[in-house]
Amino acid sequence: MSTTTEPCKHEIDELLAQLSNQHRCEHCGIALRTSVFPPSCGEQHKFGCPNSPKIDYVVGFLFDPHRAYVLLLQKRRPQWMSGMWNGPGGKLEPGESAAAAMRREFVEETGVDIPNWEQYAALSGAGFRVFFFRAFSTDIFRAKSMTDEIVDTFEVDELPGALLANATWLIPMALSMDEDKAAAFTVQEVAAAA
Repeated sequence: MSTTTEPCKHEIDELLAQLSNQHRCEHCGIALRTSVFPPSCGEQHKFGCPNSPKIDYVVGFLFDPHRAYVLLLQKRRPQWMSGMWNGPGGKLEPGESAAAAMRREFVEETGVDIPNWEQYAALSGAGFRVFFFRAFSTDIFRAKSMTDEIVDTFEVDELPGALLANATWLIPMALSMDEDKAAAFTVQEVAAAA
């Protein structure tokens, strides 16, 4: 026989009110849902408000002309990406185009200027958009780390085990697309309503 007493309706209502007030959009005040993302990380992230401005990011995958190698960067930030491999990239600066941001971020992180980035996909969700680019150049082998994050090249058929989850399908997508279809794909994240 259990000696635990059930909380009364008043206590439950008070707890629910406290929880819903803890996570409100700074932009418009609506209640936001929280989740653990990615699930294995244990770090809590608030889902962004659909009414707030989106933060735009870029990620680029540089391949050799024979499409046998790809350049990746081992992330240190944000915490949930730490130790994972992904393409170099970062946030767009105010007034900057996605293509210009990709070129700038790649130079800042690898020391190599690749002028011909081609957008081939976009991923968007509540509060963010990520523009994905690809390029092909022999300069892949000149790249080196310009920050505290490691830059390395990998055979496309032997990618590292700690690859960021979406890169597992974004890299093959970049390689499988014809040039005339390279800007055709948009992936929209759909989250349940709060």
